[in-house]
Amino acid sequence: MHPLHPALAHFPIGALGIGTGLDVTAGLDIHSETLWPISTLLLVIGIATAVLTIAAGIWDFGKLLKTQSTLFDNIVRHAAIMICSWCIYIFAVILRFEDGELGFLTGLPVGLSVAGLATLMIGGWYGGDLVYGHSANVNRGICENIDTP
Repeated sequence: MHPLHPALAHFPIGALGIGTGLDVTAGLDIHSETLWPISTLLLVIGIATAVLTIAAGIWDFGKLLKTQSTLFDNIVRHAAIMICSWCIYIFAVILRFEDGELGFLTGLPVGLSVAGLATLMIGGWYGGDLVYGHSANVNRGICENIDTP
């Protein structure tokens, strides 16, 4: 079975990244009445899809430890940074609401979104390094029967 975590990771990264971009744009007072609710929705979607991605990552982590246990520190670093990013985004969304309704655009949630994106990019880099730098969960056997020029 192929690792599920790398395939799912694109959904929260995309939703959170675009949501943060819309936050910054709304913060510059460019169509803020329209963009603020849309960015909030994208952040909620990103947080929700991250739950599935985290669960798949934990599953892949367990399988990976059986075959590539030397990557333990790298995996924990990636996971810790990504969990921090997820928590920052959760706080960014919580602070948007007043009495159960979306409040007005304020600087703190936007700042948290930017901080969340910064940690998301750092954690994503570590995740990419696991695959591309250390060949974590890469099935090299699939390429053995392919003739290359």
